[in-house]
Amino acid sequence: MMDGKGNLLVIKVGGNALVTPDAMKSFAQAVRKLLDAGYLTVISHGGGPQISAAFEAAGEPSEFVGGFRFTTAAGALLVKQVLCQEIQTQIVHELHRLEVVAKGICGDQNVFSCVKRTVLVSGEKADLGYVGEIISVDDSSIKKLIDENIVPIVSAIGTDPSGNLYNINADTGAAELAVAINADYLVLLTDVDGVYGQWPNKESLLNRIDPTDLPKIASSSDKGMAPKLEAANIAISNGVKQVVILNGNTGTAIEKYFIQGNSIGTTIS
Repeated sequence: MMDGKGNLLVIKVGGNALVTPDAMKSFAQAVRKLLDAGYLTVISHGGGPQISAAFEAAGEPSEFVGGFRFTTAAGALLVKQVLCQEIQTQIVHELHRLEVVAKGICGDQNVFSCVKRTVLVSGEKADLGYVGEIISVDDSSIKKLIDENIVPIVSAIGTDPSGNLYNINADTGAAELAVAINADYLVLLTDVDGVYGQWPNKESLLNRIDPTDLPKIASSSDKGMAPKLEAANIAISNGVKQVVILNGNTGTAIEKYFIQGNSIGTTIS
């Protein structure tokens, strides 16, 4: 077993890696092994499939613009419900089953302060509705939990200065969080094996990326990977030592990379 030596990880896990009870258990077991190896761990999560299902049931529009989910004011409330009352609770429960002390923090509890976000699509600014761009992170509650050996579970939701609720892309939220707490690693779990140089050619997996190549790769990659590459750029540009993009659907990728030392996924450093 590799020695984590107190290295601090922020792991972004999405709904794809948590969509079944077995997947949730596998993720919790991976976190348990990281802690046993000496890594300090913070979990930042989204919930794409679960949010999509909630939007469909409520008749909310389910549209993606430039890789980001368009969100109405009512949609933002649904996002909070899914993330903070459903997924977060399930993660905490599974960790407690493994005797890991964990606590959920909803990002709108003075963690993520936002302004309204827009995105460029074909050179034009596109409206995303109630999607937030993070302007500051209050990490005091998270650092306190880390100091007390409690694993923080942070949901990607925030508020603007007027108190309006905003959906936050979980990848960029995790990156901003990693920067704020001076994390050593940002781990982005996705539903593919990493970043592909010529998507969808599965033979073009990039095992390592130099940060200076990120803009070029982002412009030619799959749209779903765009927020992750943006998150990687935010993290690396602001002091995070390494960003690792792994397939969260396998259930063992975290263990293989951080415990066994296998060269899998895509590493940006």
